[in-house]
Amino acid sequence: MRRLVINLDNTLDEWLSGEINQNKTVRDALYLYKGDITTPENLKSIKDSYIVLTKYMKAHFDEYDKSFKRMDKLIQELENRL
Repeated sequence: MRRLVINLDNTLDEWLSGEINQNKTVRDALYLYKGDITTPENLKSIKDSYIVLTKYMKAHFDEYDKSFKRMDKLIQELENRL
């Protein structure tokens, strides 16, 4: 493992000083940066995908709710016939 000395501006230094394991925080941040997750294009894609996914899930949950309501109604009708 290699040691690296870096200079931080005051804002980053104050934020990092509040972290319990500063080395792990910096390593995790570098892995995220290396994976290009922090680029604006990818961040926008992630947000867009999340919006599409939540709309899809909401639509299907609404369908499931309708199906369960119909099933409950059918069960009530069957119980009333008994």
